Amino acid sequence: MKRLIICLFALLSLLCGCTAEAGQSAQNDVDNIFLANVPVPAEVAALQPGESAQIEVGPELREYYFALVRIKDWFHLPKFAEGEQSDYPLDYWYMLLLDGAEGWDEETGWLIGDSSWQEVPDGSPYGSSGSEMIAVQDFDAWVQARFGDVKLQHQVDTGKYYDFDGEYYYGWAGGSIPALYYELVELTAENRDGQIVYTALLNDYAFNEYNFFHANKELTLEENLAEYENVLLYANEADKLVYTVYKEQLLSGEISMDEAIRQMIVAGRTEGFPLCRQIRVKYYLNQQTGEPFYLQVEEMLVDN
Repeated sequence: MKRLIICLFALLSLLCGCTAEAGQSAQNDVDNIFLANVPVPAEVAALQPGESAQIEVGPELREYYFALVRIKDWFHLPKFAEGEQSDYPLDYWYMLLLDGAEGWDEETGWLIGDSSWQEVPDGSPYGSSGSEMIAVQDFDAWVQARFGDVKLQHQVDTGKYYDFDGEYYYGWAGGSIPALYYELVELTAENRDGQIVYTALLNDYAFNEYNFFHANKELTLEENLAEYENVLLYANEADKLVYTVYKEQLLSGEISMDEAIRQMIVAGRTEGFPLCRQIRVKYYLNQQTGEPFYLQVEEMLVDN
């Protein structure tokens, strides 16, 4: 699998301050769950044109949205009112780079997959060798397939998130997006002339994967326990919640911290989790491609 690596250090510091480098080991087994196993609640199946319904949120939907948000990188969705999409390329840049993500590293939660784009060749005066190279027309097509009739204002980026020569965008090698921890808390659906439009409200939890305990399989249980207790001594309250529930599995290496958090989110056991912000996303699924088509995105910051 090619690494999905992108420069995010400046931007990520604005939201929760979590960064990581891309992982490259075994894939989580929920790959492409949003394409292959989209849950359709009975309330949705019964909707007639013009009708809407509040959907009860349970474990199946929380699991689906955890995967959807992470693999489709909802962290970087541009914020816009319906019919007022941004025409600024940088607003779509990071989601664009991650097109082709198929899952995540089972230990760290970092995205892995095959990039959809060309690689910057060695010796190029633009971007970093081996990173992504995207033609203007491909950039336009990608955005329009997911956000509608957007006429991007193609331009050089003064912040150096990418290079642009008028024909191609060139990426710079660097960090990657953090492991995302989102919980679906509310979901409504409406039937717009036969098209089901969803509005999802999600909590964004600010876990920092750099602080996680990882069992070392080369150490004894006693040695791992000593390291676990040292990590616990300096852990924040949210991490302690997870450590308490999954202590034995974490110590044995049976489960990773990332997977433990995912399981608690799926079960709705998130009281005390560090809420960074909420996002509300209105979208529908393209019936031909299975890709989300975004209609509106709101962000609500939370003071902790």
